[in-house]
Amino acid sequence: MRVLSLTLVLFILMAVGAGWVRAAEYQVNSTADSGPGTLRQCMSDVDHGDSVTFSAMIFSPASPGTIRVLSALPHLGKTGVTIDATSAGVVLDGRSVSPSAAGLVVWSDSNSIRGLQILWFPAGGIVIEADADHNTVDGNLISGNGGTAGIEVLGEDNTILDNLIGTDITGTMPMTNSGDGISVFSAANNTIGPGNTIAYNGGHGIAVEGAGATANTITQNSITQNTLSGIDLSSGGNGELAAPVITECTETSITGSAPPSCTIEVFSDAADEGGTYEGTTTSDGAGDFVFNRPGGWTAEFVTAAATDSAGNTSELSEAASVSTEPTTWGAIKADFR
Repeated sequence: MRVLSLTLVLFILMAVGAGWVRAAEYQVNSTADSGPGTLRQCMSDVDHGDSVTFSAMIFSPASPGTIRVLSALPHLGKTGVTIDATSAGVVLDGRSVSPSAAGLVVWSDSNSIRGLQILWFPAGGIVIEADADHNTVDGNLISGNGGTAGIEVLGEDNTILDNLIGTDITGTMPMTNSGDGISVFSAANNTIGPGNTIAYNGGHGIAVEGAGATANTITQNSITQNTLSGIDLSSGGNGELAAPVITECTETSITGSAPPSCTIEVFSDAADEGGTYEGTTTSDGAGDFVFNRPGGWTAEFVTAAATDSAGNTSELSEAASVSTEPTTWGAIKADFR
């Protein structure tokens, strides 16, 4: 079934690129919930490879138009569809839908969702279902939603980047998703980052759960002020790769130990998450790493996360401050053997 699905995706994309199939563009020019020119109608009409855009006259970037969604929107079941609000201002308001409704539910492959504000849906902002692969969620505001997470990922090889998740449009004030910011359950090879701000969520910033949830890479995000941990691995998620240990922290550098031959991303934070990405280093074959920050840290505490060669990213390390002193190397390294 997976081979057939990927073959279909490739054929459709090749056909569109070669001009054998002419992709259609559907434009949303109404803020109504249903009827001609609405998002609901456009989503019902799209075929493989089509796109949905929004009229800037109705959905001004400076004064976004609000679509008050009254019932669950059609699931995105066609392949290679783009929903693009990057040149418009579009708010999807889910406060009137049933308790079981999420904002957008993706059932198919190779779709893109861009530039939307997806707010107040009781069952989450975006759900990427199992067997929905190679989708991209880019540049959206996904906040104020209920359910498991702002974005729930059950499919594989999906990319989530440059979104605001759990904040207002400025990225600085809370608009809390009640669950995790992003949840990956029993799904592999997803990439979260770069550029997401994942803050103020009611659960973890990012949760990766299940033995099948492997090679999920979390990179260059701002993860901060979530109710639970910034990154949580459970039930075998990402192989529960061990987090780095920072053994010494000065005003301009850290040293530490991690699983050998990993990429180490370093962050500073007001507490114990990863609010500001500071840069990247690597652990050597013995697991040792050093990172220098000549200009000093942006925030008071420093954390790190490791990503191994298979793409598994660890939880964040315990936070260190400039008062952190060297510890016994033998005890630290034993954690990674």
